[in-house]
Amino acid sequence: MALLCLTGCQSAATDVGDTDSDADTDVAVVVPPDAQPLRFMLHGGSYADARSSTRFVNGAHGGRVVTLGATDPSDPDLGEYDAWWVRNGASDAVTLNPTTPDEANADTVAASLASADAVYLRGGDLKGMLAAWTGTAVEAGLRDAVARGAPIGGTAAGAAYLGALVAVPDGDGLESWQALAGDPFTLKAGPIGAVSGAVIDTDLAYRARLGRLVRFTQAAAERDPTAQGLGIDGQTALLVWEDGTAEVAGQGALTVLRPDAVGADALTLWHLTSGYTVDLAQRDPVVSRPDGVPATAPLEAVEPWVNTTLLGDDREADRAGEWTVAGSQDPDAWWNGALRVVAGANRLPGVTVVPALYADATLAGSRQAALLVALATEPGAVVLGVDVGGRVTVAGDTFTSRVGPPTWILDGRVIRFAGVQSSGWRNPVVEGARLTLTSAPWSAAP
Repeated sequence: MALLCLTGCQSAATDVGDTDSDADTDVAVVVPPDAQPLRFMLHGGSYADARSSTRFVNGAHGGRVVTLGATDPSDPDLGEYDAWWVRNGASDAVTLNPTTPDEANADTVAASLASADAVYLRGGDLKGMLAAWTGTAVEAGLRDAVARGAPIGGTAAGAAYLGALVAVPDGDGLESWQALAGDPFTLKAGPIGAVSGAVIDTDLAYRARLGRLVRFTQAAAERDPTAQGLGIDGQTALLVWEDGTAEVAGQGALTVLRPDAVGADALTLWHLTSGYTVDLAQRDPVVSRPDGVPATAPLEAVEPWVNTTLLGDDREADRAGEWTVAGSQDPDAWWNGALRVVAGANRLPGVTVVPALYADATLAGSRQAALLVALATEPGAVVLGVDVGGRVTVAGDTFTSRVGPPTWILDGRVIRFAGVQSSGWRNPVVEGARLTLTSAPWSAAP
């Protein structure tokens, strides 16, 4: 098992200000200017991180920040960002909330965006943003701000709006289990395109959205084989610089999904924590990693598997592998450090099994995290995820899904670097695992 504390690790106490609550935001953070101009800050939601927020204001040279939303005008917290930006170094801040095309075309909105030194899109209703702003002065003002070099930020739905592609659920919402079951969503061209080819999802850990990000990425790849999915955790920011590189900062991680060269069903997965620098235009996105991330070594040859059947609704199925992830039945384990890889019954050497992935909403975050912790702790192994209703038979070196949802197969044998952060959320670090969701037989043969 590889444990590390990555550069930039923070305790939860350093996150200041819950933008969706009455949390205390009276602490300002002094951050020295960054080495190059900031173009975009994509934030995963939940809490506003004071360090990242100050860096955003620094990117605007301490000028005027315009917050843009399309939320209920009666929201008592509608203007909450204004004091936050001033507290973190802005000379002035104002909130605009156009909820209809007519409001989005108002002269006052256009003038305010034209004078902005930075623009920040708050969370809320992504579908409402697109309906209210498409083809209006808001959209034109955002593009003008990008062209003149003003930093553009967004949190939650606001970050998703900034993607090259925007995934919009056809219904009122879309959980991972619904996306995996085929519930519909629509991909639209994003008006800004902060990261080339990217569809963006947010709050990935807390809301257990890896499953839906997989489906978003697969759909995007059908349109463009160079497309990619970006998942940003809450309390986490992706800072995109003028030269096209980007930095992961905050408590959580950036998840990158891309079509894998081995076949249409496979994706390559990176799960990168604070301190990573990436270039999302490159085939291998990692530019630099924090000190202490270990290179992986191949597992020694494993014994043959014992023929068996795995049921997704059998919580004891996780004992079948060589390892199991203890703590994954604790709903808070994904962030409080309670997930640990321990020995299993070893009927499947070199394998970790995670059953009941998304069916229980209270446990989905920890079960999803168990997939990644298993990969990061024993890189070189295979992690098998079976959801409720699924049945997988193991015969020889082959997994076969017999019924139910697709089987998750994360092949760690192609990972080059991996480890587990030893503080904060105890985040897994994974570079380049192969992820396959399949109902067809899958062989572990090289």
